[in-house]
Amino acid sequence: MSDIKNILQEISQGNLEAFKKFYNLFYPEINRFINYFEINEYLREDIIADVFMSVWIRRAKITDIRNIKNYLFICTKNKILKYNNKMYLKMRVSLQDGEEFSNKYSHTEAEDHVESHMEQQP
Repeated sequence: MSDIKNILQEISQGNLEAFKKFYNLFYPEINRFINYFEINEYLREDIIADVFMSVWIRRAKITDIRNIKNYLFICTKNKILKYNNKMYLKMRVSLQDGEEFSNKYSHTEAEDHVESHMEQQP
């Protein structure tokens, strides 16, 4: 445990090598944690990068964190929730746009509208 405290102290002073050790130490656990949420590989890597970027950005105060492991898991969970909220909002907007479209046009008019736009595409 004192090794982690030493690493955190070095990170707080801007030591990039200490940050690499920290990353290598906690990456597997965060990756495993994200797997429980069934998130695709690309998004998983983005979330992990965001979590570690947050640590680096807040490095000056990292020694104030009592339990760094819990902090990382909470940060990861929050990033996942933020992503899920964005996806929900996008889906909701798409559905609303679809409803407005279907309310605006009859079925035949909608087909004609789509076909005319398809013909204009290169």
